[in-house]
Amino acid sequence: MHLLSPYPYDDYQVPVMPLLAAVVAVAATRLVTIEKHGALVCVVAAAALLAAVSSPINQDWFMIRQDRFGWSSARRPTWRNCSRLENGFAKNSPADKPLLTQDVYLAVEAQRRVPAGFEMGPFGYFPALDDATAARLHVLNHAGMLHALRESDASMAAFSGYGLAIGAPAMKELSREDQQELWQTLAEHYDRIRVVPDFGQGATTLTIWSRRIAPPPLASNL
Repeated sequence: MHLLSPYPYDDYQVPVMPLLAAVVAVAATRLVTIEKHGALVCVVAAAALLAAVSSPINQDWFMIRQDRFGWSSARRPTWRNCSRLENGFAKNSPADKPLLTQDVYLAVEAQRRVPAGFEMGPFGYFPALDDATAARLHVLNHAGMLHALRESDASMAAFSGYGLAIGAPAMKELSREDQQELWQTLAEHYDRIRVVPDFGQGATTLTIWSRRIAPPPLASNL
């Protein structure tokens, strides 16, 4: 699954690269010994250390982007310091109500479930599927997503930059029209109450929404 992923995410390399390193190490120990090739071993070890220290990912841990002559530090919320958000969801959302989000870890930390079809986050949105297939696979197609945004009983919603923007199975960005339709449908039923910049993976913007209470029907004069 990791090797066949359409995108080489660093996350997917975690279980693969150590295995490759172990295979290379075993082969190297059979060909190279410290007694005979001490200088070569030192050079390879030094090169590996320099490559690790100079990796661009090290900068990404601390910096978000370059801001003119300086760098913006990575003050974005991480897994550990999202507690204020999650406590807010838990406090303002009834325990029996789901959290409408494709960032499923937010719901997990807030001890809330997600609506049916949102269990896999953006990986569970297959916009091109027909209704029967989507229902059989327990995922959402385009019509199902629109219905969920309209009819969900979730009192709160949260979407990062990855939310309502990606379509499975190729995980390609949705067209501007499709994204606009989804966000417009959400805005018709939820009010945006907070914006958290530089949030999580990719330093995207997280928007938090509260379910709009429908106004009471007009009294009839008849």
